[in-house]
Amino acid sequence: MSIRSLWAARTWSSRASLLLRSHLFAQRNNLGSWPIGMQHSAFVGSLTNCSSSTLANYSSALASTARRLGHSVPMLDLLASSLRAEGSTTPTRQAPPANRMQIFVLVNAAQKTVSLAMAVGLYLAWKTASRWDDIRNLGSAIILDFDQARQRMIIQWGRTKTNRRLEFRPDSWTVVVEEDPQLAWLWEMMRRVLLRRGVTRLIDHTTDQVRRLMRSTPGTVHLTGHSIKRGAIQMLVEAALDGKLDPRKIPLLAKHKDELHQFPSSTLRYVPDKTKLALMLGTQQATRLL
Repeated sequence: MSIRSLWAARTWSSRASLLLRSHLFAQRNNLGSWPIGMQHSAFVGSLTNCSSSTLANYSSALASTARRLGHSVPMLDLLASSLRAEGSTTPTRQAPPANRMQIFVLVNAAQKTVSLAMAVGLYLAWKTASRWDDIRNLGSAIILDFDQARQRMIIQWGRTKTNRRLEFRPDSWTVVVEEDPQLAWLWEMMRRVLLRRGVTRLIDHTTDQVRRLMRSTPGTVHLTGHSIKRGAIQMLVEAALDGKLDPRKIPLLAKHKDELHQFPSSTLRYVPDKTKLALMLGTQQATRLL
C-alpha cells in the first residue's frame, strides 16, 4: 500500500509539498547527516514569516508522516507542542461562515458561468457540511439511493479527510433531504449530474475554481472554500440551541469522529442493507434544516 493512500488527495498534496521543501532546505544547509526529525525541526524554525498555529500544523504534519515512515521524531513532537501552546494565546483566523442565501447565489452563478456539476457540488457541500475534496471524490458507485420525487438521496462516502481507510464509520453515510418543493429544478439538475454511470469523479472542479467563482460573484467575495462547511455547522448549532436538532447529529453530518457516541464499526459491518442503516443513523434530521 502506498503511503499517499493513507490521506485524502489534498492532504497528501500538502504534506508532499512540505516534505519536498524540508528536503531541499536540508540539502542547501548540508543537514543530510542529521536525524530526520532534526532536519524537519530546523526547516520549521527557518520559517520566520509564519504564525505559530501554521508552524504547529507544519510540525504535526511532518511528524505524522515521518512516523508513518518508521522514524522517531521526539524533537519535532516537542516543537509542535510548544508552537501549539504559543498559538493558543493568539486569535485564530478562520474562514467566514457562508449562509444558505449565499450558497444559492453561488449555485446560480455556477450553472450560468461554470457548469451544472459545480452548481450541484456547491449545493451538496452545503447540505452535507462537507469539504470540497469530499465532494470531488463522489463517484456514481456510491450514490446508494436517489429519489427525485421525494427530494431525498443517500450517499455512501468514499475516502474523506477523517475516515481515510476506515470503511465502517457512522459518518460514512449521509441522507440528504430537501423540504423546499420550489427546488425541484435543482433536483432535476442533480439527477443529470449524479446519475451518470461509470463515472469515477462526478464533480471534477478544484477548490481553486470554487474560490475564483466566489471572488467573481457579488456578495461572496469574502468567502473561501471552507466557508461552506463552517456556515452549515453554524446553522445546525443554532438549530440545536432552538431545540430543533439533536446536537449529536452535527459531528455525524460533519464527518467528525465522536468517541463518546460513535457506533462501533463491528455493529455497522453486520447491517447488510446500507440504505436502512443510513436512515437509522438519522443525518436527514440535520440536512433537512440546511
